[in-house]
Amino acid sequence: MSQSTFVKSTLVLTVAMLLSKVIGSIFRIPLQNIAGDEVLGIFSLVYPVYMVALYLSVAGIPIAISKLIAEANAKKDTDNVKKIYVTASILALCFGVISFAIIYGFSTEIANALGGPSTEIALIVVALTLLVAPYMAVYRGFFQGYGDMRPTAISQVIEQLVRVALILIVAYFLVAMDYSNDIVAGGIMAGSVIGAAASLFYLRFKYFRSSVKVTSKEKYKFNDFSLWGKTILKISIPIAIGSVTMALFNFVDSFTVTYGLRSAGADSSEISFLYGIYGRGLTLVQITTVFASSIILPLVPLITTKLAERKLDETRGIIERTHRITHLISWPAALGLLALTLPLNLALFTDLKGSLMLAVINLSSVFTSLTLLGTGILQGMNAAKAGAIIILGGVVLKIFSNIFFIQAFGLDGAAYATLFVYFVLFIVNSIFIYRAIRFTVLGKDTVKIILSSILMGAAVGLPTLWLDIENWSRTWAMGYLAVAIAIGCVIYFLLLWLMNAIHEEDLKKIPIIGKKVVINKRGKKSMSKQKWLWGIVILLLVVSSPGIMMRWNAEQANDAYEIVIPYDEIQVVNKESDLTMDKILSSLKDAGLTTVSLEPLTLKEMEHQGLISIYDENDLASQLRFTPYKDAIDVNKSGYYISVPENASYQQLIKDSIKPEEVQIGDESFYYLPSSNHRYGLKTPIGYDKLAVEMINKHDLSLIFKVENADNKTANDKTVKQLLELKDSSAGRLLGSGDEAIGFGQKSGDAYIEQLSNAGYYFYTIESNPLKGEDKIAKMTDYNMIRLHSINVNRETKLRLNASIDRTTRAVKERNIRSIFYHIKTKGNAEKNLEETIKYLTGVQEQMPNHFKSGTPKLFDVVAVPAWVTALVLLAGIVFTFLISELVKWMPLRIAAVLFMSALAIAYFLLKSTLFLQAFALIIAVMAPTYAVIKAAKGSKNIASILLQYLKAVGISIIGIVIVIGLLNGNAFMTGFEAFKGVKLVYVVPIAGILVFVLLELNRLVDQDLKKTLSNTVTLLNKDLKYWHVLLVIVVAVIGLFYISRTGNSGSVSNAELAFRQWLENILYVRPRTKEFLIGFPFFVLSLYVMGINRKWGSILLVPGVIGFLSIVNTFTHLHIPVEVSALRTLYSVILGFVVGLVFIFIFKIGYRFISKAVARWS
Repeated sequence: MSQSTFVKSTLVLTVAMLLSKVIGSIFRIPLQNIAGDEVLGIFSLVYPVYMVALYLSVAGIPIAISKLIAEANAKKDTDNVKKIYVTASILALCFGVISFAIIYGFSTEIANALGGPSTEIALIVVALTLLVAPYMAVYRGFFQGYGDMRPTAISQVIEQLVRVALILIVAYFLVAMDYSNDIVAGGIMAGSVIGAAASLFYLRFKYFRSSVKVTSKEKYKFNDFSLWGKTILKISIPIAIGSVTMALFNFVDSFTVTYGLRSAGADSSEISFLYGIYGRGLTLVQITTVFASSIILPLVPLITTKLAERKLDETRGIIERTHRITHLISWPAALGLLALTLPLNLALFTDLKGSLMLAVINLSSVFTSLTLLGTGILQGMNAAKAGAIIILGGVVLKIFSNIFFIQAFGLDGAAYATLFVYFVLFIVNSIFIYRAIRFTVLGKDTVKIILSSILMGAAVGLPTLWLDIENWSRTWAMGYLAVAIAIGCVIYFLLLWLMNAIHEEDLKKIPIIGKKVVINKRGKKSMSKQKWLWGIVILLLVVSSPGIMMRWNAEQANDAYEIVIPYDEIQVVNKESDLTMDKILSSLKDAGLTTVSLEPLTLKEMEHQGLISIYDENDLASQLRFTPYKDAIDVNKSGYYISVPENASYQQLIKDSIKPEEVQIGDESFYYLPSSNHRYGLKTPIGYDKLAVEMINKHDLSLIFKVENADNKTANDKTVKQLLELKDSSAGRLLGSGDEAIGFGQKSGDAYIEQLSNAGYYFYTIESNPLKGEDKIAKMTDYNMIRLHSINVNRETKLRLNASIDRTTRAVKERNIRSIFYHIKTKGNAEKNLEETIKYLTGVQEQMPNHFKSGTPKLFDVVAVPAWVTALVLLAGIVFTFLISELVKWMPLRIAAVLFMSALAIAYFLLKSTLFLQAFALIIAVMAPTYAVIKAAKGSKNIASILLQYLKAVGISIIGIVIVIGLLNGNAFMTGFEAFKGVKLVYVVPIAGILVFVLLELNRLVDQDLKKTLSNTVTLLNKDLKYWHVLLVIVVAVIGLFYISRTGNSGSVSNAELAFRQWLENILYVRPRTKEFLIGFPFFVLSLYVMGINRKWGSILLVPGVIGFLSIVNTFTHLHIPVEVSALRTLYSVILGFVVGLVFIFIFKIGYRFISKAVARWS
């Protein structure tokens, strides 16, 4: 194996192992979120036992048979290849059956040793994997023997994808069905069995279609098994022990940690819970040790070959370089994780439990990586036995260390023991290697790497000591992590560069990147300008980031929400049931009600409540016809006779408002309101019910006054006057009623708003139902408005209880809604309607994320973006436009584009009109995804190259996103009064742009200058139109109409998709968009792969591929959605989209191979 092949093999395995480890580790986060710490604890207790059995059964076999097959293949000895393959298969199956039998037979005893019977079911189920995994390992070793690491890499990813998907799905359904934790833990282990089976199916499929499959016809004999069995065991057993390092230590932890906790008095449930906390650190170590784990497979045969050739200097160089690269990766990873332990723990596991322990385990990961590397080097030096003895010694040391440290420090002691033991193993391994080959253990570069890592860790970690992380939301912690990691990477590599600790040779040895280094050296002059421009854009956006951070902080601080129920609907329940108002209000408050809304009374409403009776002159005259007072009514005098209410408060309200004439008819008094009174009618607001206010205050509920706009100034004057009188701490909010805001269309309107605002009132805006004049209120109050969402079950009669709860939580967490106006059903049984309302209130409390608090909603903090920040973002947008314009290979047009964008920027500052910012943002939003896809449209069959182009496209899109949200920033946008203009264009223009690009690509017009392109385009347009052209246009139009119909809030979606979306949201907090991770991104990944085979056909797939990128831009253009939600949704889409894209590639390869063979057969 050449050094280049070694590096490429390492990269392939690193990418695959990183992907599988990330999947295999990250899934514990949603698993803990779905099933809780106890199920995660059972999983973390059982899995090491299985892994030890698995490693002892199979870990040495792939390396052993890869070495033996490589030797036999070098000698062209196909007969021995068959004997090695068959012998290894028999051994693997025997080991698997024996391991399964041992675990199954002693499952009760092992479960009791692990912490109790709750682990037994999971132990038995996961042991079934041992019947499949050993045979799978034989195929991996077989392919490795021929130097092909791809089947191993792909099978690992398939195994993890199937395993993790089934674990989460099974966990979700078993928890939903309310099964016990031991059943849930046992059920999810079935994912491991099916994942291994899927991997085996792929490897067998690959083997039988491979050109290197065994073809020898020599008969296999028992003597062959005896001979090769001994050889394989001699090589594999020491390797197995060395390979089992981490699993063996986890195995020791499973018993000694639980023993220590049991000795301290913890019961079975507590042990599972506490071990789940400990398992958090193990999750992260799995990821940080990926590189060291993946480097071993190609490293072993390389060192063996060099030593066999007696090339000691080259061997020394390999050892030093692999140590150096491991230091280069492991130290910043370990110290970065250590520095960010608090936000990391909160972001991944929802709380800060076990943070000290997590920090220590994070630090130990660097020595874990170096230990794994040292063990691999010893195996390559044919000193596997020494490596195995060292590991076994480490196990003994771990047992005693655990006992000592746990007794001294509690559960944290297990982490201290891990750090101590791995450090000792690293030292011992280094001594053994040094005695055989004197290499530089701690060179100058290593010291610089460690120093750079420490300084980087201090830079990102020290701020966490002064930040109130305990009160952060989970998504805020994720946001901090994303920023801190990005800053940490920049600081780390900058320090390495300043200290001259990283060299060009390091980069040249890495596939893809190495080629880029060479290319850049040749074309340095042609690329340098563009690099500088990209650097300027990024620098401008980083410097202008305070604007976005102000918005982020304002959204995070706004964490209180309320649920409002109208008082008149509570009165309906009171009237139609035997329940008192006190009982109803107490029940609602106990369930989670915070606020009651109160409408102003009208004469008509008072009559409806039975407080008064209203008669016109004819009605009253008719009733008095046969009484002595038959002539008391003048029927020619039009008006209303209103009975005097019994309560003095209502009497005073009527007198103060409409100032009626008092009429006495016999012993009965009436208020008389002439029809000619243009100020007050039966439906004109006359004031608020003070008795209702007292009742609401009695139950310590907040109060919202609903305000109508009367058609005359007098009525509005009195409403405002009463509101000023009623203002107190519990009643300081106003909700518009009807179609108009108070004072709309009247000269005194501004004065009303000013008086109420100065008194301390603030206003609501109803989502998707703005009032006339509301924009003016928003501007006058500096957009101090609260966003309200209404759920009216009386209008939406098909709305289910669960749907109402889901809609409420989604509105609060995803759309900056801080007030939910819920209507009680007014039809049917009143008490049942009240019960349903109580279920709704309790359901919201249970489902609402913990960082949101029920109470009085707060206004957004003022987000006043400085002019210099806006100027920097505009400048970044202008430079970004120039970079995008490279798509048009005509400089005058590029300059014109820059001048146009500059004109928009200047016009904004001169005219102070937001419209110019919105136009600027729209252009960036439609061009960024288009440019991102075209810029990254470089086909390759190499997954690492595809990943690089994929990240490039994502990065360009993110730059466009940052420009858009940097410009459209402030309270006006957060509250929804100002918005991004042109959402539909963002959905359509990038697709149209990519269609044009594809047409040019198909006709080879892309690389021509503008003049030639236009000339050839005219020629193309003059060609005859075929019937299939028309058919194609119709098909595209139908697809386009379906696509457009699904965009926006009113897009058509099936019930099955709605259920799938809700399931994703329940697991991931916010769901990624299906058009991104199931359509756009996967098709883009597939297009890059197909372009590596056939550029024309691959380019066609860019059309659906651009949907992912335009969609993430569109996500951020919904400016009323918190930045953290959009960022998290996009992160999920990018990761899942790439994984699904790999599945698309796998399916395509199978289909392509099948079709190619079919064509060849029939041609």
